[in-house]
Amino acid sequence: MLKEKQFKDKQLILDTNILIYILQGNVEIIDMIDKAASRAVSTVTLAEVYAGSDKDGLEIVDEAVGMFTQLPVTSEIAKLAGLYKQVLPKLGLRDLIIAATAQTHNLTLVTADKSDFTGLLRKTPIVIDLAN
Repeated sequence: MLKEKQFKDKQLILDTNILIYILQGNVEIIDMIDKAASRAVSTVTLAEVYAGSDKDGLEIVDEAVGMFTQLPVTSEIAKLAGLYKQVLPKLGLRDLIIAATAQTHNLTLVTADKSDFTGLLRKTPIVIDLAN
């Protein structure tokens, strides 16, 4: 069960899986994310979502991503992601770029993948478990 206070007044960055849940119309997640002070996505997340969208879904994705601040991968983010990869070689580079973006911009990451980011970020990620 999601709690409003987890999101209220926080500056968030959404992991790809959360953006996908929003695009699928998950009302519970949408309502909670709306409580945040700000919402952002990495341009890596955008690339992943566009890669998984069919031709008919592109307009929906275009409209949805316009509601979020879009954070590009800078040289600072790339460097931090590369350093993360040295320490955590089993994690995917895209996830590490998203984590580095959260860290660089001092944002709270919202994800459904707890294991991807455990112990990696200064701010504890908000993990959404939709299995319960």
